[in-house]
Amino acid sequence: MLRFLLAILVLAGLVFAFLFLYNMPWTTTLDTGELSYELPLWVGAAALLVLGLLIAFVLWLLGGLWNLPKSIKAARRRARSRKGNEALANGLLALEGGDLKQATRFAEKAVDAADDERIALLLEARAAEQRKDWVGAERAYLELSRKPNARLAALRGLSLSALNRGDPDSAADRAREALTGPGLKTDWSFETLFGIEVRRGAWDAALEALSQAEKFNLLPADPARRRRAVLLTAKGADADAQDSQEADRLYGEAIKLAPSFTPAALLGARRSAGQSRHKQAENLLETAWRARPHGAIVRAVRDLVKGEDARDALLGRLAASGGQDREADILKAELAIGRTEWLAAAETLAPLLEQKATARLFSLMEQVARGQGDEEAARRWARLAANAPPEGEPYLLGPGQTLSAAEWAKLVYIFGDTGALLSPDAPPTGPLGIAHQPGPAESGKPRDEGSMLPPPTDYVAPDKPDN
Repeated sequence: MLRFLLAILVLAGLVFAFLFLYNMPWTTTLDTGELSYELPLWVGAAALLVLGLLIAFVLWLLGGLWNLPKSIKAARRRARSRKGNEALANGLLALEGGDLKQATRFAEKAVDAADDERIALLLEARAAEQRKDWVGAERAYLELSRKPNARLAALRGLSLSALNRGDPDSAADRAREALTGPGLKTDWSFETLFGIEVRRGAWDAALEALSQAEKFNLLPADPARRRRAVLLTAKGADADAQDSQEADRLYGEAIKLAPSFTPAALLGARRSAGQSRHKQAENLLETAWRARPHGAIVRAVRDLVKGEDARDALLGRLAASGGQDREADILKAELAIGRTEWLAAAETLAPLLEQKATARLFSLMEQVARGQGDEEAARRWARLAANAPPEGEPYLLGPGQTLSAAEWAKLVYIFGDTGALLSPDAPPTGPLGIAHQPGPAESGKPRDEGSMLPPPTDYVAPDKPDN
């Protein structure tokens, strides 16, 4: 039904259109008042079309003339922008290739012509850095800092330039502005500020920077905790002579944060022993040993603990609680030597020598050899000790020893970032020297069949009798 009605409507429309066109005169009349012209309809339509096109052309021509100065200006701007971008690209390529003269020339062109002045200023600053023109670099970075979204990049450049021209105060101010100011926090601002404060021994300022890094998660938790422990210990060492209570508090905080940081326990024990708090000193040393057996703790026990019986008892507890740690085994060998138990000492030292032969072990073997009455072997062990590397973690803070600010600064990074505990004058990359491995046994004079002393490996030719 619907389709039938739709067909009727279409048919009616077609009939109406046919009647309209049939009754249309298909002529047009142009009346000028006095004369009247009758023209075919298509002629009139063509005349109107031509007239419209003519009017449109005239309007387009007038508009083009009106906008001609703007068009010329825009064309010049595009040409200038193209040249600026080309200068930027050429400048960056020249800088990467090491052609500082060309890089500088292109940078000067780019600053005036590039689309984005920030990139041009950055190129100018980097070219100045390559020329070691730190004042020029700072000038470019200062201008860059006024541009949108360029604050952090400019502050970093200003900080590094100030450092390179020997102005750590300005460098620290710029890094602090980036770390504490508004906007995104980045690790460079912390590491720069922290490094400057640590190098000049400003422990409070370094601790404040570390707190900012922890607040914004710029440093993992474990390195941050270990760095804080070193800083607190260094601050306590500075306060040691003036304020004993403050020093005790700082040492205690450091030990809680990082029980394996031996210097905190050594300084705390030294202070406690100096104030006749001997039991507290023993507890500090024993706690530090359980966290990390270290030869410096043994040395401190022998220096600070009064009374031979108390000292021997504590050393025995340390040896028993050290498990299979290398330092614990060395202590067991030393105690055996002290009791003249040469065979037990040699049995303890033999596997340690196979793991890593060091001057300290060779010296102990020399004592064992002398105790057994073998002077020739003792001399050979002594020669080996003179040429062998020290232990991987040398003694720290012997009796009365203090560390300078520069040495504490090294420990901030050595212990803070790796957990290692090397001497401050040791390379931060790992143990000193290369472990000497025992080689074939040398023939010497006959030994006791019951002696367990292994023949020494000698890298120096044995003495030969004169002919």
